[in-house]
Amino acid sequence: MSSLSASGRVRSFPAAVRDRDRRCVITGVPVTQRELLLQRWTGYDAAHVFPVALESMFRNYNFGELVVLDERDGSVNSPQNGLLLRKDVHGLFDQYEISINPNDDYRIVCFLDDALGLAGRQLDPICRDLDHPHHVNDNILFWHFQQAVLANIRWAGEPIFDEDIPPGSDTMDAILSGPAPAERMEFELSSRLGDSMRAQESLLISDRYPASTEHYERKGI
Repeated sequence: MSSLSASGRVRSFPAAVRDRDRRCVITGVPVTQRELLLQRWTGYDAAHVFPVALESMFRNYNFGELVVLDERDGSVNSPQNGLLLRKDVHGLFDQYEISINPNDDYRIVCFLDDALGLAGRQLDPICRDLDHPHHVNDNILFWHFQQAVLANIRWAGEPIFDEDIPPGSDTMDAILSGPAPAERMEFELSSRLGDSMRAQESLLISDRYPASTEHYERKGI
């Protein structure tokens, strides 16, 4: 089934990601035929790789120029910035406990306990098929991997707040009603005021850390 509507425009973010993947692309667990027929996605989330809450950074990195834009939702809601994940895996992904290294055959890297046995698996090819117009973007995947490395090596023990805030949500309300609101607010302000500095640091990380996951496995990360 195509992710394009009759007019040729990109469908809504969740629908496009679901139609493309039809499985958790990290665990490989498929959506059942019954779930597909009933359009029940209760165990799965269409997850953003680059968080919606940091959309200004998405623009600053010029990722919008690399993806198919949805005129209604904005570039951060392109299906090329999305993966279909099981809900439990989505939580780990948002907290940078797991990530994907597109420079190492799309290997899954687990930075904490690998309770689900995901380390070393490959991201399912269905979401990265270059023949599909909405395949997940490698540059965005690598951005997430870079942030995961930074979070787990340089900011070990500090709270991580780069979680997905759904499109249309009140970001301020989500922060105030969530855990550690003062720390989260400080993080969000830092994110918006320090974009350029972090962008430079992010570009340098590939020189500091090798692409192969073997390095992180040897370090016990």
